[in-house]
Amino acid sequence: MSPLSRLLLFLSIAFAVSVAGLWISGGKREEYSARIDIDRKPDQIWQYLVEPEKLKNWMTGLEQIDRPLEPPGAYKEPPELLRTVVNPNGKRVQYNDFVIRYKEDEVLTVQSSASGTVQTTILQLEPFDSGTQFSYSVKVSHNNLARLMAPLQSSKLQERVSADVRKLKELVEQSEPKLPDEVVPADPPKDKTETEKPPEEPAEKPVDMQVPDVSRGDEEGL
Repeated sequence: MSPLSRLLLFLSIAFAVSVAGLWISGGKREEYSARIDIDRKPDQIWQYLVEPEKLKNWMTGLEQIDRPLEPPGAYKEPPELLRTVVNPNGKRVQYNDFVIRYKEDEVLTVQSSASGTVQTTILQLEPFDSGTQFSYSVKVSHNNLARLMAPLQSSKLQERVSADVRKLKELVEQSEPKLPDEVVPADPPKDKTETEKPPEEPAEKPVDMQVPDVSRGDEEGL
């Protein structure tokens, strides 16, 4: 066997081993996650998780989503949302999204499918004394040829998730905090002994007392 033939055989074996490694690695279910504390209450963050225009402001690569996210069964026809995303390799991909869990101000779970990829996204809000902890988790499974590209994108996807939570925090905390509704205190109960006075009795009219003329009687008696 000539040196060139041996070189070609070696390269062929190396390529086959690399492809097999990518195929095996890409078949594993991957999970990317990040969390961050946000100085706002959950009801001030929730809108950024369900409204298309607000989602596009912090979710990297999201180009379009046709409707707001709503609870399962809220959509008539079609039941899924259409979402267009630019993946880390610059390729534009369209996903079909199904909301499988929707608990307002607490948790949102969306299952997505595209060519060769199934993805589950979980957005969760956990309140604490001075704000909310936001958790962002993405679980991805690949099929067919998408398995070969998965290992090459894993680090980029983790970077996206980590960058997205920081971007959401900055975006939310730039908004005006929601002030609590003003509560008007009730008037304290009145002390009847102090505020209620007994009815005043009508003043007595002065009696005209006529005094007899004593001096005249005395003169007549003398």
